[in-house]
Amino acid sequence: MGFFSRKKSVELVSPLSGTILSLSDVPDPVFAEGTLGDGMAVVPDGGEAVAPCDGTISYIPDTKHAFALTADCGAEILVHLGLNTVGMNGEGFEALVQSGSHVAKGQVILRFDPDRLRDRGLNLVSPVVVSGGGTISKKLAEPGSHVVAGQDTLCSVSCSQ
Repeated sequence: MGFFSRKKSVELVSPLSGTILSLSDVPDPVFAEGTLGDGMAVVPDGGEAVAPCDGTISYIPDTKHAFALTADCGAEILVHLGLNTVGMNGEGFEALVQSGSHVAKGQVILRFDPDRLRDRGLNLVSPVVVSGGGTISKKLAEPGSHVVAGQDTLCSVSCSQ
């Protein structure tokens, strides 16, 4: 393997602490039907979202309710905090990095106020999907299990590049 060669796979740790939910059980058809990619969801029990692997933040919207990360192997990962949270217009969310930042697995990317989201009647189910550049080769976290952000592995991703 040359100095500039990319890894062929990457393991994703959970970006959130909480309970694993099957993507097909997410109460939003865009995620549940896999329109944005394969993955799973976490029902968070905390207020921090971390990088699921080493990579570059490719997108954080002005509303700070989500982030996209390009893994060093080329896979694109989307972490969406809650459902319909774009309508909060950034209220209750704080971005700790900017688009273009290279981040390390487990580094805090976003902070959010779960109580404020619940008070607004929003669902905290947070999808984590591989949206391009790779495919999930093995899911390691079982629905119903509890995961710790930055520590517990969600899945292995085979990278396309």
